[in-house]
Amino acid sequence: MVTERVGGQYQVEIIMRNVHVIDQRLFGNDRTACDSFCRTLERLPGTNLVFQVNAGWSVHRICDRARRGSVIGVLRIYCHGNAGWMQLAGGLSQPMQTRDFQLLRGYWAGGHPRLEIQACAVASSAPIDCHGRTRATVQDLPQVCTPGVSAPNSAGQRLVQSIADNAGVMTVAALNAQLPTVQGYEGPVIYCRPARYYLFHSPLTI
Repeated sequence: MVTERVGGQYQVEIIMRNVHVIDQRLFGNDRTACDSFCRTLERLPGTNLVFQVNAGWSVHRICDRARRGSVIGVLRIYCHGNAGWMQLAGGLSQPMQTRDFQLLRGYWAGGHPRLEIQACAVASSAPIDCHGRTRATVQDLPQVCTPGVSAPNSAGQRLVQSIADNAGVMTVAALNAQLPTVQGYEGPVIYCRPARYYLFHSPLTI
């Protein structure tokens, strides 16, 4: 955040950045791999905030950290998931557990602001099964893991929609298994528009 006096008023220039939240449990006990992945995200184009969380973090604490000192272009959450469930904080499976995403309202900026859930099959209506496999390539992932299922008003879609509504921004989530270290999504996704967008309006003058 930069403050500059313009025409007798102080104008506040707000920095926009992309935020990447990595749940350490995604990498098991391999902290070296987790740290390496974080460094890769830090080198992505634009201004990036990258931070790690664990089971001790609440959604409130995560959102407060994500919004501190800037506005958000894209927020990406990397964690384990399955149909209607995210391994974030103490675990999210009910819409009422997503209420603290409201802390992000008014912090979204840029041409295409969004929240991306980079986790396996959160939006699916049926659990996926990778048959005990913990590693796969982009090419063999469809053969290793059963595909997710899209169904209107499923628990998965309701969870994603509740995050969108509470955060006030478009939220994206996957139906199929995902590879955490590969940018983008593997297979189909759903896009949930919020009931109301809560975007940042600039500039601020004080």
